[in-house]
Amino acid sequence: MADIDLSTQFDKISEKAKIASDKLKAANNSTKERLESDVISARDRASAAADRLNDKAVDAKDKASSQWHEMRATWQAHVAKVKAHVNDRQDRLDGHPRRERRRPSRGLRIVGDRFRAGDR
Repeated sequence: MADIDLSTQFDKISEKAKIASDKLKAANNSTKERLESDVISARDRASAAADRLNDKAVDAKDKASSQWHEMRATWQAHVAKVKAHVNDRQDRLDGHPRRERRRPSRGLRIVGDRFRAGDR
């Protein structure tokens, strides 16, 4: 009778071990599925964040480019205005036909990229 009780107890232990093993396998499969799901979700979030960052970079580039073109155009207009002013002054000092002077100029005149004293 003691053998029957031990045999029954071993059978119960064996059955409990099998149930625990099945639960462990199910939990392992569940963990793998959940891990795969988490990986896919993380990959999607990273991809969306990369897309947003790329969009921001493109917007920043476009804005900087626009500002650079505006600044360049403003600078070119300023340089053209200064050149026109210098040419006008040089023409006046050189006695350009538009405005004849009776006597030679007595100021500085621009020759090339330097100033030179006028005739006295």
